[in-house]
Order: sequence, then C-alpha cells, then structure tokens
Amino acid sequence: MAAEYEIFQKLELTTMSSDSIILWPSDEYTDTRSHNPIFILFFTLIVCSGFIFNIFVIYRMIRLAFKDTDQFLNGTGIFLLCMASCDMSSIIFSYFQMSITYFPGYAEIQFLPFSCKTSEFLHRCFHTFSMYCWVYMSSLRYFAAFQPMFYTTSWQAPWTLLGSTAVCSTVLNLYLFTTVTGTEGKYGCVMQLETTSKLYNTLDIIASTFIPSITILALDLQVFLCRSRRKTSDAYLQVVFPFEEDPEKMQKRLATMRRFMAVTAISIAFCIPDALFRVLRPFFGNGDNLILFYTCKALYLAKFSFNAFYLSIFVFDRNPNASRKNLRLFHEKGAVHCRVEVPRRSPC
Repeated sequence: MAAEYEIFQKLELTTMSSDSIILWPSDEYTDTRSHNPIFILFFTLIVCSGFIFNIFVIYRMIRLAFKDTDQFLNGTGIFLLCMASCDMSSIIFSYFQMSITYFPGYAEIQFLPFSCKTSEFLHRCFHTFSMYCWVYMSSLRYFAAFQPMFYTTSWQAPWTLLGSTAVCSTVLNLYLFTTVTGTEGKYGCVMQLETTSKLYNTLDIIASTFIPSITILALDLQVFLCRSRRKTSDAYLQVVFPFEEDPEKMQKRLATMRRFMAVTAISIAFCIPDALFRVLRPFFGNGDNLILFYTCKALYLAKFSFNAFYLSIFVFDRNPNASRKNLRLFHEKGAVHCRVEVPRRSPC
C-alpha cells in the first residue's frame, strides 16, 4: 500500500521548479514570514460579500421567472441569473484554491492534483461564461435602442446561444487539465510553463476578458450616445424609450446614463489588472510582487460583488424588458393602425 502511494505521488505530484508558477503565491514562498492573517481575512470578507450579493440577484431572478416568464426568458433576466450563478461559483472555486495554498494541512495529498485542476478549470469556465452573459445583456440594450422592432417581435429565449457559450467556454479551458497540478510542500496549485501552455493561457485571457470587455464598452457607449441624441418622431421608438418633454427630467435621465456608463467602466476596470497580470506572469516566472498580486486579485474578486450590486439595481430596474408589454399596450390602444415608418438602421 505504501509503495502504491509513493508511485501515485511520483506520477501526479510535482516539485516546485523554475518552469512553473504558483497560482496563489504566499508570504511563505518569499521566505519573509508566515501567512498574513489580514490578507486572508480581507479575501474572506470579499468572497462572503460577493456570495451574499449574488444570492440576492439569483433570488430576484427566480422570483421574476415565476412572476413573468416571458419577461424573464426574453429580457435580461435569464442572463442575469446565469451571470450571478457563474460569479458566485467562480469566487467559491477561487477561494477554495487559495485555501489549498494557505492551509495545505487540510488538503488530502492524493487529491491535490485533481483539486487544483478541477478548481482552476471550473473557475475559468464560469468566468468566461459570465463575461459573455454580460455581453449578451449589452447586446439586448443595443437592439432595444437600434432595432426596437427586432427586439420586441423577433427575439426569443436564447437557449441555443447560452448552450453554445457553455460549450465554447469548456473547450477554451480544457488545456488547464494538462498544465495545472498540485505540488509537494507549501506551494499548493501551480501551472506548468511550456510554450503551448503560455500560448493557450494568453488566448484564454484575450477571449474571456479583453474581447468581452471591449465589446461591452462599445455597445453601451453606442446606446448611451443614441439615447442622448435620439429622435422622437417614431411612434414605435416611443414604446421602447418613452420621451420626456420636461428638460429637467431629460437632464436627470442623462445624469443617470452617465452614472451607468461610469459604473460599467469601473466594473470592467476591476478585472483588467488581474487579466494583465495573468498574461505577464508566465513570462516572468515566480518573481512576484505580492502586493501587486494581492491588489489585482482583490479587485478581480471584488468585481463579482460589484457586478451583482450594480446589475441588480441599474440593469434590472432600468432594462428594456418592459418594452414587450409596452408594445402590447401600444397595439391595444389602436396605435398600431397608424402608418408609421420604422427605420431599419439606427433611430439616432
């Protein structure tokens, strides 16, 4: 039995070397002092707050699904539910991985490689899926602004879209099962540095963070500019964006949109430092600046709490979900019999 255990260790566990990086470097690695309890408590508070906020969003979305299924499936509700679920799962697996490094005595040595591979894989998959759910929510706002007839009459529940995204997120991160493993001693989970793993890691970060972030900003900025200068002669457009003649109300609405854009930019800015850090780390090895690592990781984890807070308040309460109901009311009032020229391009 002992011999089999030794063979298993040799096959599955690796020793720390210069051609690998620690996924959660610690003070102990730098030979300065033991684990700082302040950092551990700080990350624990971030994770707990993110968990609570996302549970609240999930509760609201489930309540919406029972209250108005059409609004939930054809609006941003389904995306908010998926995004909150993924964010909650992502912070759990990230914290689990941190615990393996900071409390190695509680992890069974024979399960360490499997735990590291699985936690990193699921963490990355959930992050990727969450980012693209955010892209789809921005796309819905874009369609509501630029193609209101398509949004109110042709858009259907996005099951195929969500399923395809889940498959792509899984395939994109399969390389982690060959590059991530556990180590003997105090280092926890590490990523083996090879040419292919560096390439896959870079492509993963570009596809899961940079492309969605740029797309979200571009779509939301166009919607912001559209609402700022939109025309008011289109009766169908009035259904999607009811026009207020009161200049004071218009100023308040513009101020709200500016705050919305600022919050979106801040939320994206939270995840960019960690993405840049993960891109550069494989090329510089383990010469990590712990303060820089902790700062990037704290911003990244705080993003999940921030997302849950602002998405539930700003997006859910000010989204275009109600436009379908408004369109039905528009028809019931007989306005549909009026001859209205609906623009095919941007109404702005």
